[in-house]
Amino acid sequence: MKTIIYGFCAVMGAIWATQLPGAASASELTRSERDSNAAKIETSISDTTDLNTLRSAAIQGDITACKALGACYGDPAEAVVPRNLHAALNWYLKAAAQGDAEAQRLAGQAWLALNDDLEEPRPVETANARYWLTCAASAGDDEARRLLDEQFPEKQTGTAAPQPEAPVPAGHTEAYPAHPEDYVRLLNAFDTAASHGTRLMTPQDPKLGVVINRSRFEELRDRILTEATYNAPTYRAALDSLHAHHVIRTFDDMGLDFMLFKVKSYYDTLPVLWSDFRQTAPGQYEVTDLNTQSVYVIERAKGQTTVRRIPTGANAAPTLH
Repeated sequence: MKTIIYGFCAVMGAIWATQLPGAASASELTRSERDSNAAKIETSISDTTDLNTLRSAAIQGDITACKALGACYGDPAEAVVPRNLHAALNWYLKAAAQGDAEAQRLAGQAWLALNDDLEEPRPVETANARYWLTCAASAGDDEARRLLDEQFPEKQTGTAAPQPEAPVPAGHTEAYPAHPEDYVRLLNAFDTAASHGTRLMTPQDPKLGVVINRSRFEELRDRILTEATYNAPTYRAALDSLHAHHVIRTFDDMGLDFMLFKVKSYYDTLPVLWSDFRQTAPGQYEVTDLNTQSVYVIERAKGQTTVRRIPTGANAAPTLH
């Protein structure tokens, strides 16, 4: 049965990130408009050498490099790295925190894009999008002002502080030894897979199939993080165990099979490039994944090690006057 499904997925994988017929929604049109500005940033990224050069400059805080690298991760037409909206957001925030109005707008657009593939928009993404668009509009960015009028027509006054993401559970139990790279590779794989999204539909009947959005990827991610699935020794092994025991009887089952396939593929191919470890307290360290700019806290207490990701956007906003 799985052989049949894999054959189906191989064919239907070509529908990756496409819309249902007749469902070219206002949300999708708006996303295209938002992505177009990021895509206009001039880059010369044609291979990994160019990418590494750009990353070196961005790590040092070069605003143009940060925006270009954000566009590289956020533009689905860019083939050098797979699309990862979380990584794009982090690079935009690095420039936005330096007061660059365009980067502030791009950060707001990235927060809006993260909301696009959720079944229902979340207050966290909405508040952060409004915050950064307001920052950019206050600095004179006309496109940010247009997006504010379009996305938030209620015209609320004032600017709220950015809200962090919902905490991502570390989920380390006796079944899962806390190894930072295992944890980070898992989160990176889910971030990347969720940034693509997909719709698996039958060619004969476009209404017959399953939609896989970021909400579904997050549900699966939290399941892997919080359950000792089949007592696997690592998160990667947990994915294998869950996949091996998965029975396909419905389109939803087929969707989960496809999700597991994609996440495992990204886990195996996405590298982690660590910064130096920084001790922030006795038994506590911080380290940054230099590819995505995500920051992780590693704590050792009472013989146990835990790893958690610092929420994107938290404490990253400039003070408005």
